[in-house]
Amino acid sequence: MVYRKILQFDQEERFQDVLANDVNALTWLHYENPDKVEVRKVLEDYHLPVHFGEYIYDQFETSWIEYYRNEAGELFTYIIIQYPYGHEVISENTYRTAPLVIVMGTDVVMTFMNHTNVPFMLDIQRLNFPSDFPLTSSYAFVMYMFYEVAQAHIDAVTNIHGLIKQAEEEARHSTKNNVSYALININKGLVYLSTAVHQNAKTLDKINQYFTRIEKDTRYHERVLNRVQIEMNQAKTMIENDMLVVNKLNDMLSNVISNNLNDVMKRLTVITIIMTVPTITAGLWGMNVALPLEDNIHGFSIILVGSVILSVIIYWIIERMDLFK
Repeated sequence: MVYRKILQFDQEERFQDVLANDVNALTWLHYENPDKVEVRKVLEDYHLPVHFGEYIYDQFETSWIEYYRNEAGELFTYIIIQYPYGHEVISENTYRTAPLVIVMGTDVVMTFMNHTNVPFMLDIQRLNFPSDFPLTSSYAFVMYMFYEVAQAHIDAVTNIHGLIKQAEEEARHSTKNNVSYALININKGLVYLSTAVHQNAKTLDKINQYFTRIEKDTRYHERVLNRVQIEMNQAKTMIENDMLVVNKLNDMLSNVISNNLNDVMKRLTVITIIMTVPTITAGLWGMNVALPLEDNIHGFSIILVGSVILSVIIYWIIERMDLFK
């Protein structure tokens, strides 16, 4: 699926962006789940190496940046960042990451990804730019993508936080392995997110270093970059906190399950003790010898009532000893 959009630059804010030039609009070409022929064609049209588009098919591709000048002398920045995807793509209650390929030129930005209808990309397509995040150049648009990807990581960690709370509640009462399996999935998702956020942050730092060298006035650049870094740092902090919580839960889970099993065994033992009285009584009066009450017409009822009374007395004693708690 191909999404094509012409984005008009914010003329009032362009004077602050030293990377802005005489171009007044940006062409955005976005490809979702494209085949290799589509990717090859669009890159060849801009005289770019076709292998640039092959990285979207490697789900384990890490985040990095490269600069390339084509035959016409146009400078293109080639960026890969990792975005999260979850239950809208996979069935498990966890998250994975995949590469978003960005090719940035002066008046064009091309993006390639291997999934469709991912929430953060739908937000980008709506073009709801924050008020302090004006669209003044292709660089500003790419920074906005970094911002949305960081927000996507925050949303993913927020959802995982809810899964952790759910697992914690289940762990208080469950003796089954479903909580352990849930924590395994959660921890796996956090590892993917943590790796992606740290790699994206390194790529963002490299972009910052490059454009800081070529700019004379970096105030606008620093303002935009700072907005993205705030979201990145928030995502990193949330992930680190949740990973610590999951590790502690894993340590505590075995103790909770052991305690729950001990409670179950204690209750079963108490029930066994109570049931021992009628069992012994039935065994004694079931012997094939002369026994009291064997000629009494109400003998069975008397023995039965006596067994019940003894069982109730034993239950009362155990209850007084708090063995049921």
